[in-house]
Amino acid sequence: MLLKLFFWINVIIIVYVYLGYFCILEILTFVFKKEIYSKFKAQKCPFISVIIAAYNEEKVIKKRIENLLQQDYPKDKLEIIVASDGSTDRTVEIAKQFEKYGVKVLDFKENRGRAAVHNDAAKVTKGEILIFTDAETEFEKDFVQKIVKMYSIPEFGVGAGELVFRSPKMFGETESIYWKVEKKLRYYEYLLGILPFASGACFSIRKELYEQIPLHSDIDNILPLSAIQKGYKVFYCKDAVAYEYTVSNAKQLFRKRYRTALRSMTDILSEVPNLIKKKKVGVLFSLFSHRLLRWWSSLLLPVLFFLNFKLLNNGLLYKIIFLSQVIFYTLALLYPLQNSFNLPRVIIRIFNTAYSFVLANIAFMFAIFSYILKIKITAYKT
Repeated sequence: MLLKLFFWINVIIIVYVYLGYFCILEILTFVFKKEIYSKFKAQKCPFISVIIAAYNEEKVIKKRIENLLQQDYPKDKLEIIVASDGSTDRTVEIAKQFEKYGVKVLDFKENRGRAAVHNDAAKVTKGEILIFTDAETEFEKDFVQKIVKMYSIPEFGVGAGELVFRSPKMFGETESIYWKVEKKLRYYEYLLGILPFASGACFSIRKELYEQIPLHSDIDNILPLSAIQKGYKVFYCKDAVAYEYTVSNAKQLFRKRYRTALRSMTDILSEVPNLIKKKKVGVLFSLFSHRLLRWWSSLLLPVLFFLNFKLLNNGLLYKIIFLSQVIFYTLALLYPLQNSFNLPRVIIRIFNTAYSFVLANIAFMFAIFSYILKIKITAYKT
């Protein structure tokens, strides 16, 4: 009886993480969503500072700067800063070619990590609003204009645009599928006023809300939570579109999931006591359901498989659930062999999805153990 109880608790938690929370948000949004767009007001163009933290980005930095110079925003109100994090290639040399157009280049000699670079770059900005982005990201021409519009609502202190992933290889398509669901969740949370984070590749914040962050932190994790504690909300502007390439192989996926989970977990758990004190119930609900429980449920997957195996003789339902798990994990294990066969595209996509799911959850497990061991990541290479 105890085995059955533990089994169904595992099932309920996993179903909640991957389906239940989404359905709950969908219902809550339909019933309680706030009217936001009616609050926008016309305003003068504030001075904006865009910061690119770059490490060895000689292949893309020229294109990135040109993309920002093409923004439909008054040139005298737009400051572009390229902050090199100890680059050893031609990143700084190429960026300095644009100094005649007003681009400011910060050549930090030591590779210290993005947090340190963001902290130092933010100190020299002139903008009322800071926008942080990556060297490989691309903004639509009206991105800055659309982001600025959101700040006409005083309650918004932090936010990001609509980040669209491009997939150079089929493996990356699974990441794009994951991201589409992720964005839907974030949009619901935004409409409900409980969104607790924003995309780092197109992140923005009122300058007065920027605080020096720990070297192991990310601006898109820690600063939204800090702003929320001060009474502000986080927005998600679907009109402000940015593009970025997704992962293209298993190694990149594992490193990204591990790094993101570990850094986010460290930031979130450090702020939970303060959020409790501030009685931010909705935000805590979002953090727990959207992030923490998703990561921690990775530990339940092998437990569920083991319990299911022990309960095989307890009815047809247990056999069906166990068979479903066996098939799914078999597809993941067979992923490396898919290139040996001329399989239809739809079958390859199924292999990729199963493999990506398992690999991501293994990365989450490593992140949890690393957090327990108090391991922190500062500088890293994507």
